[in-house]
Amino acid sequence: MMRRNEAHLLRSHIDSIFKQDISVKMLCYGDFNEHRNEPAIAEIIGSRSSEAYMTDLPLHDSDGLVWTHFWDSADVYSRLDFLFSSRSLRPLIDLRKARIYTARDFDKASDHRPLVISLSEK
Repeated sequence: MMRRNEAHLLRSHIDSIFKQDISVKMLCYGDFNEHRNEPAIAEIIGSRSSEAYMTDLPLHDSDGLVWTHFWDSADVYSRLDFLFSSRSLRPLIDLRKARIYTARDFDKASDHRPLVISLSEK
């Protein structure tokens, strides 16, 4: 319930920005501590029929894997980190360069792997 409420608050903030300017270029990213099929993520993304819809960017590592978090004691790999783009920002993102950072020692700084994107100035 707490994460669902946090997601609702984030979505309300997103909507307040879009209410002022629907063409704003927006990127929401980070560790959302939820899986893609959870209601909190759906809340953040919004309705596909809305101009305020946020696109979940499909990132993969060099092996085609999508996990961003490794919980060592449970031996669980999960995707908990996301990049959500507004419709107006999406054309400026080069998905050929977007990826989940891969390095053998990724866990030296965090138990999450970094997400990388490239934005153009079009």
